[in-house]
Amino acid sequence: MTPLITVPNILRERLGEEGASALVDMLNQLQGDWKNDVLAFTEEKFERRLSEELAQLRTEIAQAFAHLREEIAHLEKTFSAESSRAEVTLSDRIAQTEVTLRKEMAQLEKGLREEMAQLEKGLREEMAQLEKGLREEMAQLEKGLREDMAQLEKSLREDMARLEKSLREEISRVEVTLSDRIAQTEVTLRKEMAQLEKEPAARTWLRLEKGLREEMAPAREGPARGQMARLEKSLREDSESLAAREGPARGHGSAREEPARGHGPA
Repeated sequence: MTPLITVPNILRERLGEEGASALVDMLNQLQGDWKNDVLAFTEEKFERRLSEELAQLRTEIAQAFAHLREEIAHLEKTFSAESSRAEVTLSDRIAQTEVTLRKEMAQLEKGLREEMAQLEKGLREEMAQLEKGLREEMAQLEKGLREDMAQLEKSLREDMARLEKSLREEISRVEVTLSDRIAQTEVTLRKEMAQLEKEPAARTWLRLEKGLREEMAPAREGPARGQMARLEKSLREDSESLAAREGPARGHGSAREEPARGHGPA
């Protein structure tokens, strides 16, 4: 960024606007040339210093590498010797440890076998006692269950006897009630059949059969099924006989009507 240069008013009045502008341009150009010279000198100095430092750094790095190589070689030699000694020492210690471990394992195995034998003996004794106790408890439980089953059987038999007696009484009452209803229905139907003898047989039978089925429907599945079947059979026979009597009656009626038609006015 170009710095702002301000021309004083006295100098601007003496130089004029064009002179002041030319002076500003000249100063800006001088400042730019000075900056370029400074940058060039600085870059040249920096590059020369950088080259010197890089050369010195390369020398130091080479010396350091050489020193590291010497130290690595010395450490490698030392490590090899120590590794050999450590290997011999470790082999001896491993052999000693193996002997010690084998002795300890033999002692441990012996102790474990003795403990297992004692444990097995104790478990067998406990199992024998447990088996004896369980057998006694099972015997007591079986005895108690048999007593409970006997009492339960006795109670169930008493309940079944009471239930059977109650059902028989209820069945007897239902049979008596149904018998009374069947007798009343039979009387009512016979009265209706006597009143409907003058009607056509087909219509009479249909109405009679419909009323009969409505009356008999509640009792078809009850204990008086046989009585209802006999009543139905009897009513069918009465209806058939009624139809047979009505046929000849119709014939006589038509024969009586013909003479009446013949004697009527011409």
